[in-house]
Amino acid sequence: MKTLRRIRERFYWDRLRADVEKWCRECQICRARKRPKTEDGKSVTGWISAEKLSDRTPRFPCDILFGRPEDTPSSPNEDLNKLGARLESVQTSDRERVKLSRVRKKTHYDSGATEHHFKKGDLVSLCNPKQQRGLSTEPRQKCEGPYTVVKKLNDVVYRVQRSPNVKPKVIHFNRLEQYWTTDRNCM
Repeated sequence: MKTLRRIRERFYWDRLRADVEKWCRECQICRARKRPKTEDGKSVTGWISAEKLSDRTPRFPCDILFGRPEDTPSSPNEDLNKLGARLESVQTSDRERVKLSRVRKKTHYDSGATEHHFKKGDLVSLCNPKQQRGLSTEPRQKCEGPYTVVKKLNDVVYRVQRSPNVKPKVIHFNRLEQYWTTDRNCM
């Protein structure tokens, strides 16, 4: 907590943490900046069927009130076969879910990826997303350059160099953009 850290640097008293937490709860400005917290939180995996957790079928309140119809007695081998078949069906449904999730994640990632293909000798800008602490991001340029493409190492990795005297860097193509110059004489 940033407020607690700042106060610890400047002051000391007993029950410091409790007082700071109380202040943050009661301060209107602090409460306006923070989003409301959910009580239950979000489930990471979604609903889990009872069959995955147990080999028995779940009992519902109506089953307790009215009773369940008696099944015909079966041999232990039949029960094992039923359990194996049920676990197999759960596994196949899980595999399908994982496959769909993988496709969804790949589609989402590919939608943000650029399709630039640079050749040897092209001028590129290197986008450096590193943010310095305490400095505003607005007046700073996000890209630096020009860099020259020295070599294409594979489909997504390039070796670029700022000038002949500087050591070349190996950069992923998502951090590279085509360099646009404002000087008309360079063309």
